[in-house]
Amino acid sequence: RDAVDLPPEEVANGMKHILADEISLPTTDLSRLSAQLFGFARSGANVDSAMHRGMVKALEKGYLKVEKGRAVIL
Repeated sequence: RDAVDLPPEEVANGMKHILADEISLPTTDLSRLSAQLFGFARSGANVDSAMHRGMVKALEKGYLKVEKGRAVIL
């Protein structure tokens, strides 16, 4: 599946899963690890965009907050 086909809700759930183990990560690391979770070895415009949409959805759902460039689980 292409990154553009990933629903933001699915990416948000993946981020929540990652943060359950890590508690807090720089947002760039969370995006990278989330992309890897979905099978993307490298980032690019489409992957970065999909991860950004997922992070916005995770913020909206109250899964995480961002403080000083770090994503923190809620």
